Amino acid sequence: YFSIFRAVTERRPSDVRRDSIGSSESALDFLDSSLSLVSEAYCISNHLRILRSLLEQQKQ
Repeated sequence: YFSIFRAVTERRPSDVRRDSIGSSESALDFLDSSLSLVSEAYCISNHLRILRSLLEQQKQ
């Protein structure tokens, strides 16, 4: 969970370091990128689950 946020902050250090003037923008950007990362991770876990079920079917 924390590694996702760390990856977002490492990917966009300029947004995080931006001053209070653009803080709302950078917060929205941060939310956008973290949400996309979460959805990517969700898709990957879904694919892995499907693959595992296929492998278990082949074993039988």
